[in-house]
Amino acid sequence: MDTLPLVGAYITGLFSILGVIWASARNAKTSRELESLKSSLGEAATLRIEGEKAQAAHAIEVDLTNRKGLLERVNSQLKLLYGPLHALSSASNRSWHAFRSVHRPDGSFFRDGAPPTEADLKAWRLWMSTVFMPLNLEMERIVLSNMDLLTGNQMDPCLIELCAHVQAYKTVLARWADKDFSFHHAPMDFPSEAIRGYASANFAALKKEQQALLALAFNVTKNSAE
Repeated sequence: MDTLPLVGAYITGLFSILGVIWASARNAKTSRELESLKSSLGEAATLRIEGEKAQAAHAIEVDLTNRKGLLERVNSQLKLLYGPLHALSSASNRSWHAFRSVHRPDGSFFRDGAPPTEADLKAWRLWMSTVFMPLNLEMERIVLSNMDLLTGNQMDPCLIELCAHVQAYKTVLARWADKDFSFHHAPMDFPSEAIRGYASANFAALKKEQQALLALAFNVTKNSAE
C-alpha cells in the first residue's frame, strides 16, 4: 500500500490543528491585552476623577478660608468700631434732643435770641459733664483704638472733627473744675449729623456684607457636603 497519501493527510491535519492552537493562543493574548488596557484606562480615569475631586476640595477650602478671614474682619468692624459708634452717636443725638426740648428749645443754644440764663448755663454744664462729654470721650476712644478697622483708605473728616472737638472741650471742663464758668463751648462744634450719618451708613453696609458672607459660606459648605 502506498503510504505517502496517508502521511500527507496526517501532516495536513497536524498543521490544521497547530493553526487552530496558534489562533486560539493569539486570541487569548489579544483578550488579555484588551482586559489589561481596559483596566489601565479604568485606573487612569479613576485617578483623574480623584485628582479633580481633590483640586475641587482644595479650591473650596481656600475659598472658605478667605471668606472666613473676611467675615472675621467684618465682624470685628461691627463689634469694635461701627456698631458702638452707631449706637453712641444715636444715643448722643437722642440725649441732645431731650435736653433741648427742655432748655432753650428754639434755635441755637448760644447763638440765637437772648443769651442763656444762669439756670440754662447750669443745666448746660450738668448735661455736658455727665451726658454729652462721656459719650463723646467714648466715641473718640473707640475710633482711636480701632484705626485698623476703619473702612476706606483714609480717616473720614468727621472723625477728625470728633477728636478735635473732644480735645478742645477738655479745656472747658478744666475751667469748670476750677470754678471758671466764663467759657461754655469749644471753638469747634461737635459734628453730630456727620458722625451719625457716617456711623449709620458704614454699619448698614457692613451688616449687609456680613449677611452675604454668611449666606455664601453656608451654600459652599452645603454644596461640598453633597
